[in-house]
Amino acid sequence: MKTIKLLILLLLVTASTYAQKPETKIVSAQASEEWTSRESETDIKRITLDKAITEALEKAFGRMYIQGNSTYIRNEQTGESVKTSTNFDMVSNTYVKGKVLQIIDEKYDLHEQEYGKGKKKYVVKTMICKVKIEAIKIDETAVAFECQTLGQPHPNAGQTDFKEEDAVFLYFSSPEKGYISVYLDDTNVSELLLPWRDMPDKFQGGIPVEPNKKYVFFSSKEEHQFFADDYRWGISFEFYNPEGSSRAIQRLFVLYSKQPLNKPKLKEELSIEMLTDQEKEDNWSVPSSMKSEDFQRWLITNRQKRADLQVKIIDVVVSK
Repeated sequence: MKTIKLLILLLLVTASTYAQKPETKIVSAQASEEWTSRESETDIKRITLDKAITEALEKAFGRMYIQGNSTYIRNEQTGESVKTSTNFDMVSNTYVKGKVLQIIDEKYDLHEQEYGKGKKKYVVKTMICKVKIEAIKIDETAVAFECQTLGQPHPNAGQTDFKEEDAVFLYFSSPEKGYISVYLDDTNVSELLLPWRDMPDKFQGGIPVEPNKKYVFFSSKEEHQFFADDYRWGISFEFYNPEGSSRAIQRLFVLYSKQPLNKPKLKEELSIEMLTDQEKEDNWSVPSSMKSEDFQRWLITNRQKRADLQVKIIDVVVSK
């Protein structure tokens, strides 16, 4: 009898484990948007991509209100090989019950239609986007944490437009305890900003955060020293704009999980070229980092395996 009870218990536990496994789907959709003179080609493609992805997620999982999550790796099948490229097309999946793991394919088609006659003739342009994505169903018990970039070390100083060499701070608050990590990506390199590389080993899987506490990270002010004697923040982060670009988009990935993450393999000096000779002489440091595509692969793998992992993406514009 005890053996039978034990067997039944094991079967129940196994069934429960499979029931909790997140649902993953491959789904396609398309969307269109009228292209006016107000948008650039990049803008209109981003808008239609957002709409097409939202349509695909809704088709796969239905709708609800969530905090937008996304990733931006795209695979293009080329014969027997797979070409991987990255871009900054922001995924807007508000009101849908799924999040994007990867964009498998995206195609655009421009449709032009003439109206009127003679001097009153005009052309209406419509951009059409067809997209194929791999998506995962969102846990409806996801933690509704708050997070934004700041121009000043104050929770109300939200800012997403910066100039090169401007200091950046990060506000974070969660109703539940957990762990956060922060990466900055410029489509070439992903840099780990938090936990900072000089922090103790116990922080390397993520910074522990307490419920309902308002954190301001990257600030050396006394009121923002959250780690007692374990670590005191004494450095500042400044945005870097690649040479030749007047306005560059950079992307912050804020990773929140209920348990620590296994940190990916990082290199210490991968983005050392951003420092001037004088900064190198003054012993400035660069964050530990990895190639952007390697980071995306690591993130996708973790999002597939970790039901407790949530990702908030913040796009910032950095001007010369």
